[in-house]
Amino acid sequence: HYLKRHYGNRMFLRMNHAFKKCLKKNGRVEFSALKNFVFYPRNPFPHQIAGSYSSRLNADKTRLLVEIKPFDVPPQNGLVTEYYFQLILVTGDPSEENRLEVETMESPLFPYGKDRTNTVRFETDLPEDRPWLAMIKLNSLEINELANHGKHYGIVVIGWS
Repeated sequence: HYLKRHYGNRMFLRMNHAFKKCLKKNGRVEFSALKNFVFYPRNPFPHQIAGSYSSRLNADKTRLLVEIKPFDVPPQNGLVTEYYFQLILVTGDPSEENRLEVETMESPLFPYGKDRTNTVRFETDLPEDRPWLAMIKLNSLEINELANHGKHYGIVVIGWS
């Protein structure tokens, strides 16, 4: 809903193109097609997120731990007041229609203009029986509403099976 509102069908067409290239190359659609996918090409947030997080799988690859270290998130204008992070976990076969499930976890809100000194941690179990895709998303608020412009958001793919 949000992505479509800000980027229309272009993002979905680009994602579809990435999946088609994967299908042609590997003979099947896999989440790995989104390895270097840029969700919001016109804003700088994905670059900031990419340099400030770490993700680890446990030994049997059934648990994911994500840490987002403190870093300065500059407001993109004077209207945004707070931001927060989400861990988005998509599970299921990307080649099957209506088979994907999405789970999210959210961090607390952080005010713009104040140093964030704590590390945000997400930890989740991963399915052993189906593919998964994990992403970190940065969201901004304008007072108590989600920010209206796409430049206040960022998504980066952090792992998949």
